[in-house]
Amino acid sequence: MGEKAVDSVRTAEYDALLAVLKAARRAGNATQRDLSLKMGKSFSYIAKIEKGTRRIDVVEFIEVATALGIDPNELFKQVTDQIATK
Repeated sequence: MGEKAVDSVRTAEYDALLAVLKAARRAGNATQRDLSLKMGKSFSYIAKIEKGTRRIDVVEFIEVATALGIDPNELFKQVTDQIATK
């Protein structure tokens, strides 16, 4: 059976974070596997983050942004902008 998203992190704000991360990965034409290899992590690490079954912390957020070649501050601004529009 598939993993269930963690209820405590499934807020609209957290969903915005996940959407921005996924969009940034796709905009860079990277698959989850590409990103995981670049980060030295398992494929399931990225998949679980994007599905919301694994919570991401600020250090991991910075690692993801850096691996995507994006300034973490700019990526975080995208998150806060998306939250503000909801």
